[in-house]
Amino acid sequence: MTLPAKIPELRILNMETGETMAFDQLIVPGQERWDKVYPKNLARMLDMIGDEKMKVVAYLLRKKDTMNLVSATMREISAGTGVSLKTVNKVMQTMQKNDFMHKVKAGKWRLSPRIICGGKQSIGMATINYYDNVD
Repeated sequence: MTLPAKIPELRILNMETGETMAFDQLIVPGQERWDKVYPKNLARMLDMIGDEKMKVVAYLLRKKDTMNLVSATMREISAGTGVSLKTVNKVMQTMQKNDFMHKVKAGKWRLSPRIICGGKQSIGMATINYYDNVD
């Protein structure tokens, strides 16, 4: 069960605009950390055991930055994986439809922090709030 924490209001500051955004910190009793996943190792495993669709996911994990942003067009993903453009398109649409990622703009994608996110739980919740409200 997830319960709201009894803490002061927390806010995220956009350093470019000065705008702040409130976020809720949730605490799961007994859980004070995120499980760590090494994206590059997970990507290698997916490449080894997966089909063409898994190669696309592995590529995205390998290319994401610390804010879960992937800068690559579908053609670049296709070229980088050896997977057809049609399959890349299908994977990207499926991931967007199921909220595993969203398109920020042409050639920019953000993976959901509900799937992969580093850091402590408070940072994870801030990242999820940012993902839900920005881009």
